[in-house]
Amino acid sequence: TLDSAGNSLYNGFIGQIPQRPVGTPYEHTSNAFIHKNVMVVTIDIYTFESPSERLDSVRGTVSLDITGDHYKWLDNVLSAGNQIDSVDFIVVQCHHPVLLPIRKHQTSHITVLNEENSNLWKLLRKHEVDLYYAGEVHALTPSVDEGNGIIQIVHGSFLGSPTHNYLVAEVE
Repeated sequence: TLDSAGNSLYNGFIGQIPQRPVGTPYEHTSNAFIHKNVMVVTIDIYTFESPSERLDSVRGTVSLDITGDHYKWLDNVLSAGNQIDSVDFIVVQCHHPVLLPIRKHQTSHITVLNEENSNLWKLLRKHEVDLYYAGEVHALTPSVDEGNGIIQIVHGSFLGSPTHNYLVAEVE
């Protein structure tokens, strides 16, 4: 998300909202942009919980959900995108799946904390996001949130794995 001089590639606005959550630890890892009639939002879901708690000698404690100013930015940028007449579709991409069950292959099977009851998913429902795109589990699984029709596509393959998967979609 940075150019060769270290400057952000996302310094514009979606409506009145910055394309990235400036002033947060996620200002260079979460962002939004509009291409033609699609708004794409990329979320860094790793929330650092505590510098004093340790999982081991080098790692602190993280959880997989969106909170604080990062949450406020996502809420605001999704709202701004929905108010732009030329935006017909909103896609949110993040590393971890939310909806279960999912196929999995050579993975830790880590999912977003509290799955459908997570802060992240509640925001996606609130703003009627069209597509949630995730990875992590190295296998392809499409699913639909029956509550409001958000499509979740989980994809990916494990580096060095003899099996790879590809997703080709036609959207109308």
